[in-house]
Order: sequence, then C-alpha cells, then structure tokens
Amino acid sequence: MVRNLINIKNIAIVAVFTLVAFFGFNSFTNNKGEANAKTAPVQWIFTGESEGDILDFTKYSKTEDPHEDCGTGTELPCVVNFPEGTDEPGDLENYLTEEGRIADDVLALSPDKRDVTP
Repeated sequence: MVRNLINIKNIAIVAVFTLVAFFGFNSFTNNKGEANAKTAPVQWIFTGESEGDILDFTKYSKTEDPHEDCGTGTELPCVVNFPEGTDEPGDLENYLTEEGRIADDVLALSPDKRDVTP
C-alpha cells in the first residue's frame, strides 16, 4: 500500500514536471516565431507640394510615379513606408490624423526626400 502511494506520488511529480517543461518550452518557441515575423510596409507616393500637405491623405497615391526630384532634398517625403494596416485611403487618413501625429513623423518614414519646388 505504501509502495503504491510512493509510485503514484513519483508518477505525479514526473507528470507535473513534464507539463511545466513542455508549456515553458512551447511558450518560448512560439514567441520567437512571432517576434521574427516581418510585415511589409505599405508604400504611398507623396504628391503634395508643401509641408502643410504632409498630413493630408488626399496628397498620397499608390499609382503615380515618385516626384522627379525624389532623393535630392530634405523637406518633403517622396515614397513613404507607412505601417501595415494603411492599405486604403481611409486607413491612411486615420493614421495621418491620429492625435499627436506631426509631419516629422511621416518624414521619418520616407527614406528619400525632396525639397519644396519654388
């Protein structure tokens, strides 16, 4: 009887240890996969002509070519790599009008910039 209780206790300890080890290892491996997943930015072409246009979603296009001076300046964005979830004009409007958003936030998302055309 005592021997059976010791065997059951040992089996229970091993089972609990196995479950803890499994779930602990599983949680680490799942998080690594999600952390390494990359999302592609959503590219929009800035078509505006002034700094005041940067937060106006109607001044962006997905079909037009970048401005001919793209990559030659610092004042205006050219191609902007917006975050995932800004695929449609309404999504872009929501992003640009989010409270606290400023033009410099958008400029930071543009690898190539141009200057205001006189």
